[in-house]
Amino acid sequence: MSPRTELYIMREFKTQALNNIDDDTFERKTKCNDWGNHVPTGIIDVWKHLSSTERALVALVADHAASAEKWD
Repeated sequence: MSPRTELYIMREFKTQALNNIDDDTFERKTKCNDWGNHVPTGIIDVWKHLSSTERALVALVADHAASAEKWD
């Protein structure tokens, strides 16, 4: 990840609240532009053990990836 991306993520972390970070049911994710699609299985497996800050950071990184998706 580039330093520019890291700065974006940290800025967003301070200003944006993502929905559903306390929901550990990833089966409900949607097809396109859903940050849940970009969370690795290893993270999903331990999601319930992560703090809300850790969840928010994972969600923001995943949201950054999801926002770049282009679907027809």
